[in-house]
Amino acid sequence: MRTPVSILLISPLLHQFIHAQLRECETYDWTAIADAAPWGARRYHSVVRAINDSILVMGVVFTNYQLQSDVWRSTDGGLSWVRVNDHVPFGLRMNYQVVTAYDDSVLVVGGESFVRGILTGHNDVWRSQDAGATFVQQTTAAGWCGRRYHMVVSVNNQPNSVTLLFGGECGSQKQHDVWQSTDLGVSWNLVTAAAPWSSRSRAGALFHSGAVVMVSGVDSGNSLLNDIWATMDAGYTWTQITTSLGWAGHMGSAAVDYCDNIVILGGVDWKSENVQKMWVSSNMGLSWTEITWPQLGSSEFHTSSGSLRWGSPCDWRHTVWLDKWVC
Repeated sequence: MRTPVSILLISPLLHQFIHAQLRECETYDWTAIADAAPWGARRYHSVVRAINDSILVMGVVFTNYQLQSDVWRSTDGGLSWVRVNDHVPFGLRMNYQVVTAYDDSVLVVGGESFVRGILTGHNDVWRSQDAGATFVQQTTAAGWCGRRYHMVVSVNNQPNSVTLLFGGECGSQKQHDVWQSTDLGVSWNLVTAAAPWSSRSRAGALFHSGAVVMVSGVDSGNSLLNDIWATMDAGYTWTQITTSLGWAGHMGSAAVDYCDNIVILGGVDWKSENVQKMWVSSNMGLSWTEITWPQLGSSEFHTSSGSLRWGSPCDWRHTVWLDKWVC
């Protein structure tokens, strides 16, 4: 018997909470079930699962272009929200990465902010063990250069769980180095300074079927990439899965493991236009099926306990969307 699981989409412009039922993993029905999330219209924010399957929405920009440093939490799948942190200690920051570690703590990695009027990259790491209420700085200066648009994946293979950081931008320079931490971001080891894939940022990245998988992105010439790479040994060796996705590559797409599939959602195309598409692959990216989904702009998604959670960074919305997928 198939077990129903859920997709939750957190969108920043419409004022709705949408529930969808995916039948036989092929079709969706979307219906609004709540309105107007209290965290207000925003973009470039982060959405992540925390302890006890709570959902966090963090930062970054409101419609008046003022940076925010707050954290909102939902413990009922997005129906209601409570602000648990007015001002995070890492300050007004954007383009950082947030991941759920193997112990269900939340790590905030890198990013950039304005320091005395100059946009400056950070190479610090912060950790929350109480679903965003408090944060502790794990390191003030990791070995990697302060960066933005990088990829961070939590590799949850107990007892050898690691946090993997790779690619991104240090200033205007794209990177193709790989770093790993085995102590929740306190210390970092350089795995390779030159991975076999081209320097890139804003790629989709996920942990899927025992591998860290990287999809698409943008290269040093600001051209969109169309390939997939994977590593089974936490970044030491990489295999190119395909040189062509079969659909146009994007930057800033979300990539998640869902129902034993790789799911790619949204992003931005070479025209800097929002991508209103979703693709699903059941064979490590060798072939893809396009799935119709609500026209909401670019996207950020996270999964937990069979739920996929979404927020759109390129449109001003504060909508939450939910989809149930039968797997």
